[in-house]
Amino acid sequence: MLKILNIMLITSFFTFAGCSKQVSDVRIKIEADSADIYIDGKYYGDSKYSFDHRLEVGEYKVEAVKLSFTDDGEFEAKYAEKIISVEGEYPHEFTIPLKKSNLHTKFVEKFWYGRLKEFFVGVEKYLDRYPNGKNAVKLKQLREKLIKKSFPEMVSIPGGDFEMGCVSGIECEDDEKPIHVVNIKPFKIGKYELTFNQFDICYLDGGCNTYIDFDGDRGDATSPAVNVTKRDCAEYSAWLSKRMKKYYSMPSEAMWEYAARAGSKTKYSWGNDVGSNNANCNGCGSKWDDKWPAPIGTFKPNSWGVYDMHGNVKEWVADKYHENYDGAPTDGSVWWKIPRYIGDIYRGGSFKTNHDKVRSSSRQDNIEPGYLLDDLGCRLVTRDQDYKE
Repeated sequence: MLKILNIMLITSFFTFAGCSKQVSDVRIKIEADSADIYIDGKYYGDSKYSFDHRLEVGEYKVEAVKLSFTDDGEFEAKYAEKIISVEGEYPHEFTIPLKKSNLHTKFVEKFWYGRLKEFFVGVEKYLDRYPNGKNAVKLKQLREKLIKKSFPEMVSIPGGDFEMGCVSGIECEDDEKPIHVVNIKPFKIGKYELTFNQFDICYLDGGCNTYIDFDGDRGDATSPAVNVTKRDCAEYSAWLSKRMKKYYSMPSEAMWEYAARAGSKTKYSWGNDVGSNNANCNGCGSKWDDKWPAPIGTFKPNSWGVYDMHGNVKEWVADKYHENYDGAPTDGSVWWKIPRYIGDIYRGGSFKTNHDKVRSSSRQDNIEPGYLLDDLGCRLVTRDQDYKE
């Protein structure tokens, strides 16, 4: 039996900065069923709730996806899509059928990550009950593809020498001195900060001990993960190393700053002026400033292709905090020597951090490894060394 998706668009006018733009309020419903609604690839919500969204006049691709397990434990997929056109201020109404579909990779890739835990649990229950069921092989393949799809994308960083510390000479802090030359061997670093989805998959695959849930009002599961402890990051690193058969870890402070600078000697990788909309911090001129993390990849990357090294989410590094760089390693390695104040360190600042504290050389100090902050996450590095258990 076909389930019918009803889409009603009521057009109105909305004024931006004195300039009128014709927009539409979009109302989405599904009769006798519910589904996850995507408009031009972006998740808009579950249709069983009544909600409105504004869209400017134009053409859009609407998709409805429903993935569930029946009472008998069978996996069921339903899908529908339609191109809709919003042409004027009069009301629009469209209907498209929600049909049963064969299991396909597209459903895994479009699965609403808010139900990721439900999906993994459902697969385990199905396999326990029907180890040789008709969907057993496909479900295993879908689960594995979802896990592999979550692995962080890495960026290659060239080796070389660089001056570490406050080389710009602007707004320097004592713990950013003395400036010293560090030799860095080539490595790879995460293109983006790790997301809630990535941590959740680690947990659901048995590699991480903590399920790091996200606040749906401040992003989604593909947003940078926060409330991440240093142990959480270490557990994810160990899980990924085992999965990829290559060693992954948190970066050393030197590796982090080298990647953040991307060959620059200025306060920020783009220059000495914070400018506007180059990053997400308190005073960075973005719509997320001092509110919540921006979606990964929102701002331009640095010249080495790494995103959000300034602001957005603070990032753990492997070192212990030291009050200055006296005696710091010059080979890019982790500074393991226990300082007088035994604390850990994170770099980069966040959406809450003042713009003068998200500089390439800025250091945030003395935090306990198990402490939770709603603006603290991490990213990983690797040198593709073979992993041995």
